[in-house]
Amino acid sequence: MIKFSKPLGGIIELKKNMFEDDSHRLEELLRVADFYLKQPERKACKNCEAKLDGAKDSFVKMGIKYVFCDRCGHLNGSREDTKNFCKFLYTKDDGKNYAANYMEADKKRFNDRMAQVYAPKAEFLKQALQEQGVEPEDMTLSDFGAGAGYFLGAAKDQGFPSVVGFEPSPSMVDFGNNCLNENLLKLCGMDETAAAVRDSRSNIVSLIGALEHFQNPRDVLSAIRDNENINYVFLLLPMFSPSVVVESVFENVAPRLLVGAHTHLYTLRSISHLCSEFGFKIVSEWWFGQDAADLYRSFLVSLLKKGAGSAFLADYWRAEFKPLLDDFQSLIDRKKICSEAHLVLKVDRGLDA
Repeated sequence: MIKFSKPLGGIIELKKNMFEDDSHRLEELLRVADFYLKQPERKACKNCEAKLDGAKDSFVKMGIKYVFCDRCGHLNGSREDTKNFCKFLYTKDDGKNYAANYMEADKKRFNDRMAQVYAPKAEFLKQALQEQGVEPEDMTLSDFGAGAGYFLGAAKDQGFPSVVGFEPSPSMVDFGNNCLNENLLKLCGMDETAAAVRDSRSNIVSLIGALEHFQNPRDVLSAIRDNENINYVFLLLPMFSPSVVVESVFENVAPRLLVGAHTHLYTLRSISHLCSEFGFKIVSEWWFGQDAADLYRSFLVSLLKKGAGSAFLADYWRAEFKPLLDDFQSLIDRKKICSEAHLVLKVDRGLDA
């Protein structure tokens, strides 16, 4: 199964704060970038561990140099995701600062986000498994880097009866369990994730926008490969895409994709290398991104920052370009150069490198 695109309207409505509070977000992201630049130099690729000192293709964004790995094509930031950096991002003050980006003010907004963003992901996983002759009710699922548990709730609604989530932020765990009315989330430090995966008895492991956040993603992938209970993996991966170019052009607009906790991004080449090395076979793909929305937001925020003199142009941009977003994004998605990839992988241990 290969799918492309989904409507962007719901995403834009859910992320109104990215339009309304851009200056504050930009200030915070610049602070994260400054902290990241103080970390030791990254010498090996986050995806394949090849040395980066000979990498040729590169660019600079927010003062940070990024290079493409010559071996696997993965995009790497020039600094390490140290323990101090991860703590600074995720668990300082019990993770309240990081959690603020995802936590909603009330249960209705939690459920709206779960329905609009995560229900389609859970339905895609269900369809992918059914194509493999597997029914959700016969499987158990563990979600790592589970956040506030949006995907867990959506998976239960799609007929996955046995789900559990592991999350390093105490604030996220408390908030999510309260909204779900069930203790589906368990506290699990980022440095404990690989061990938790290795000990898991679940048939399915999901990493929804989580793999890129781990300090040692290869340890997690090795743990999946080595755990014979795990048959399928569901990944959402951030991709090097046109959004990175947009963010580099609009330097006075808060970036979304290559910034903050996203210190490295995947490419088609690096995904292929990952699958080959760890013995994964892609059985279903869903390609859709937010590149068109990022371009729309960058123009609109820039116009709004100019003040009343650009009000007419801002109104024109809203009226004329917003209706084109889905068609524009679809062209990007079908080329598989969009900002996100959803992949269901089968763990075929006969393919181990």
